[in-house]
Amino acid sequence: MVLDPWIWWLIFRKKDSTQRLLLGGIWAMFIATWLNYIGVTMGLWRYNVKTIPVIPDFLAWDFSLMPVYIMTIIQIKPNIGPIPKSLFFATTTAFGAEPLFDWLGFFDYPNWHYIASFPFYIVIFLIAHNLVYGKQFNEIS
Repeated sequence: MVLDPWIWWLIFRKKDSTQRLLLGGIWAMFIATWLNYIGVTMGLWRYNVKTIPVIPDFLAWDFSLMPVYIMTIIQIKPNIGPIPKSLFFATTTAFGAEPLFDWLGFFDYPNWHYIASFPFYIVIFLIAHNLVYGKQFNEIS
């Protein structure tokens, strides 16, 4: 389950953009894991399903679904700007995926609401997009 999105991504990614896409994906992994840890620690939400017994419950989402989804959106229709794409990502994630996984019983929101996640998803996507398309890379000499 955890590897399924990565297998899909390995097949359908733009091969010549792999490193840049992974930079954006790794950013998404890092920040999502950090924010999830804070949210769980503060009691804002809790996870009910342990996908892998020896790791925190939220890593399946943070290390597979979120980064692969972000990298996929970034590479599809590259002529569409980052703002509409970030709004699409935030909308489908905050108002589609979160309610679905909540309904399926994967987690509970005792002190959080989906709409509060929306701006975080926008920022996460925009930073990942900037890392992928940034011009700050120099050749290694």
